[in-house]
Amino acid sequence: MWYQSIFKQINQTQTIFYAWFNAMHTRIDIALCNLSEEKSKNLLDEIVPEVSRIEKMTNRFDNESELSKLNLIAAIEPVYTTPELVNILHRCKGYNKLTLRAFDITINSGNYKHGFINHLKIDTLANTIFYNHPDLQIDLNGFIKGYTLDNVRNIIKKNDCYNALINFGNSSVCGIGNHPGGEGWKINLPNSTNDFVILNDECLTTSGNTSKYQHIKNPETGEYCNSNETISVITENATSGEVLSTALCVSETKLHKMLCEKLQGRSLNLVC
Repeated sequence: MWYQSIFKQINQTQTIFYAWFNAMHTRIDIALCNLSEEKSKNLLDEIVPEVSRIEKMTNRFDNESELSKLNLIAAIEPVYTTPELVNILHRCKGYNKLTLRAFDITINSGNYKHGFINHLKIDTLANTIFYNHPDLQIDLNGFIKGYTLDNVRNIIKKNDCYNALINFGNSSVCGIGNHPGGEGWKINLPNSTNDFVILNDECLTTSGNTSKYQHIKNPETGEYCNSNETISVITENATSGEVLSTALCVSETKLHKMLCEKLQGRSLNLVC
């Protein structure tokens, strides 16, 4: 996977390396501070293949992906699956229960009905997946960007970079440490020209339908949500942020505070 980059020496002690590339149907921007240009490029050479690897594993539209093969075969017989994908699916089932079924990776199944995820059978000891319904299909769209961003953040911190920004298409953003010009990272909220937040070792995640892009469905009905509003949340990790923002989009208002508490996040649109 190819990326573009710019390296700038700000002063005698501060540098910024800015890189961008396309993956997961979006643009990914990464800023690394106070590293040499060589170390920054070495770090990108580790990050970009990791993003590509996860996308290759979980893209349901790629006929060669592990998830695509599961969707094709797992309703016929249990399929041995890599421990990583087994763990991902197991976590997603846990999030489904935690959010009172507001988060559901089976929402795009054929003939979907509420509770379809119960037909997803996971054997964590044998590392096998079985779809106990012929129409079951898995879509990780509302989870995998956050999961990938968290993996990228771990790579950055592991390489002793303590000030960085990771931006997945403005919908999943992580600020690590500080911007060279001040404390934290100032991030404009999506669909707003004036509102912003300061991220310091936090993640900002935004979900929702727009007039041009409908993708959030309500698990209660299986239909697209009528509202075109977006919901932004701040969490310690991007995975929880993806789940929480999606769950808030489809849940009754009276459940929002409880969901924020369970997933240890706060909503910028709602009183949580």
